[in-house]
Amino acid sequence: QNFALLEAKIALSMMLQHFSFGLSPSYTHAPFPVSTLQPDHGAQIMLEKI
Repeated sequence: QNFALLEAKIALSMMLQHFSFGLSPSYTHAPFPVSTLQPDHGAQIMLEKI
């Protein structure tokens, strides 16, 4: 099981190297106070292939 998790992490990191991340232009900053700050409406993320 540990090997499978390690393999999944490596595969994910290799895939993420080919993308850039950014916030959606329609994102509005509205933090929601809990034990840590979280976005109230979620965070819309845009992926762009590099």
